[in-house]
Amino acid sequence: MSTTDRKARKKPRIKLDLRVNLGGMILENPITVASGTFGYGMEYEPYVDVASLGAVIVKGTTLEPRAGTPPPRICETPSGMLNAIGLEKPQGNSNR
Repeated sequence: MSTTDRKARKKPRIKLDLRVNLGGMILENPITVASGTFGYGMEYEPYVDVASLGAVIVKGTTLEPRAGTPPPRICETPSGMLNAIGLEKPQGNSNR
């Protein structure tokens, strides 16, 4: 089968409306990334079109840059692990 034949037989793409209402906020689609695993998104720009996601979930953010929690960030206690990761927010990263 030639390339021309395959193109002629190709079915048209259907545009699906994947919008969802999340607490009154309309997301273009339900695809989100988990808090704490995706950073601020810019780290994944070589791999994922961040603008195509419905949302990037963050634990917290600030308007101004911050250094984050200084080490040690994890401590073992008799009751289990205690952590205070406190991610830094680099200069020029606008999460507004």
